[in-house]
Amino acid sequence: MTMAGSMLPPNLKEDVRAKVLAGFRLTLENMDIVTREEIEVQETVLQRAVEKINELEARVLDLESKSE
Repeated sequence: MTMAGSMLPPNLKEDVRAKVLAGFRLTLENMDIVTREEIEVQETVLQRAVEKINELEARVLDLESKSE
């Protein structure tokens, strides 16, 4: 071991790893990231909304054709 190496604490690797992971977690928590599950829920909601819009458009066209 070198002289500089002997001056370093023996658990430096674990300390650095823990600090890097803590910083990484903090960065992720501060980002606007959604889970796959949240995306899938929103896709389902959007699909239902599109279906409802299509139904309403068809009803409007039907009503318009009956009133002419």
